[in-house]
Amino acid sequence: MHSSIRDPRRILRDVAIILGLCIDGPAVTRPCILNVVELCDELLGVTPPADALRGSAISIQWLCQQLSTPGPDANEVDLELSARGFILVLMGSFLFADKKGVHVHLCFLPLLWDLTQTSTYSWGGAVLAHTYRELCRASLDRRCNINGCITLIQLWSWERIHVGRPDFGRLAPYPAPPLPHALHDDDDDGIIAEGLDDGLPVEHGVQPEPQPEVETEPALPLGYRWRVPLTRVLNPSGVLLIYRDKLDAQTFDQVLWQLYVGELVDQLSDICLADQDIWRTMSPLICFETV
Repeated sequence: MHSSIRDPRRILRDVAIILGLCIDGPAVTRPCILNVVELCDELLGVTPPADALRGSAISIQWLCQQLSTPGPDANEVDLELSARGFILVLMGSFLFADKKGVHVHLCFLPLLWDLTQTSTYSWGGAVLAHTYRELCRASLDRRCNINGCITLIQLWSWERIHVGRPDFGRLAPYPAPPLPHALHDDDDDGIIAEGLDDGLPVEHGVQPEPQPEVETEPALPLGYRWRVPLTRVLNPSGVLLIYRDKLDAQTFDQVLWQLYVGELVDQLSDICLADQDIWRTMSPLICFETV
C-alpha cells in the first residue's frame, strides 16, 4: 500500500530523533561464525540448553528467566553480564524483532563484549537498514506479518500523519502529545510554578523555609512523548479498509512536512542532535548481511 502523496521517507534523522539512537560510527557488522554455547557462557554467564536455541538465535523468554537484578554487592563482572542480557533482550524484542518476538540472533552479542564501545556503533543505521529490508519483504504477495522495529514506523507515522493517531483530547484538528521534556505547571491556573516565590517580601524575623531541590527531568527522545494514556474513542480498531481509504485520500496539506524545528528540537536529548551533519546523508545502511 502506497500513499497518493509524495513519500516522506524515513531517514537517519528520524531514527536519531524519535528513538535516540546513534547514527554515526562503525557499521553494525562482523563475521557470524559463532560457537553460541561458549559465547553465551562467556558474555552472559549462562549456558543455554538445546531447546532454548534455534540455530544461532536464543529464546528471549528463556533469557529473561535467567536475568536477575544485580544486588547492591554485585561486582563489575556481574553488572556487565546483566547489562549484556538486558541489551540483547531489547534488541530481539524491540529494535530487531522477528514476527513473533520470541528469539534474538546472537550475532549481536560479540558487539556487546566491550560495553564501553557498544554505544559507538551506528545502531540507528542498522535499525533503519533492517526495517527497510523487512518493509520490502512485507510487500511481497502472501505476506501478512512483518519483522523489524515496528515502533519506529508507528511513531514516525503518528508524527507526520493524523490517520490512526491516538486522540489526546485536545482541540487541535490533529492533536499531538506534549513535548517529551515538559515544564511542571501549576494545577490550578497553568502558570509555571518555578520561580513564583522569587521577589516576594519576607516578614520581619521570619526566614523562608528551605525548598527541597527538584531533580530536573532528563531530556528524552521525541518518541517518548507518545508514552501517555491513550483513548480509542475516535480510533476504530480492526477496520483495515477504513485506514486504507483514509490514507488513499490524504492530501499534501494534511501531512506534517517540517517536524523537527523550534522548541521541540531544543528540548530533545543531546544524543538525538549529536549527528546533525549526517542527518540527510546518502550512504549505504548496513546491518550485518543487509546493505
